[in-house]
Amino acid sequence: GLNSFRSGLPTCTTKIGYDLVPELKAYIAKNGFIPADAEQRDQSWLDTYALVADMLRDFPDYLPNTYLQYYLYPEYKFSRLDPNFTRANEVINGREKRVFEECRTAVAEGTTRNVHVVHNDAHGDMIVELAEAIAFNLKKEIHRYGAEQRPGREPG
Repeated sequence: GLNSFRSGLPTCTTKIGYDLVPELKAYIAKNGFIPADAEQRDQSWLDTYALVADMLRDFPDYLPNTYLQYYLYPEYKFSRLDPNFTRANEVINGREKRVFEECRTAVAEGTTRNVHVVHNDAHGDMIVELAEAIAFNLKKEIHRYGAEQRPGREPG
């Protein structure tokens, strides 16, 4: 909910203090905000990601998150709603259908070797990693998209 207003990033620094925000803003301004697995995403998510560049243009002091779209562009979001085909319908007909088809393949073949479910579901991975850290008191930092995961990105 309203916690999303806190989440626009004014800074995003690596462990050695390098601020990635200017680089990220420049990239988004030039290329947009498109996930690596865009071909696997439902259309509403692609629309959501496209709004990030608009938010950055309209509010250049922050690197926005996708949830802000509902607060910053409510008329636009409302104008795109279809009561006969909701986000739930899109998920059921899209991602859910694909996932269950792949599950049936895995069961029929007795292996996941030929399963092609989305492998880049970072949000789901992050939720599991966070839950494990809390449940088992792992006392570790969660760096889902930290520079340490992008070799060669640190300044020399």
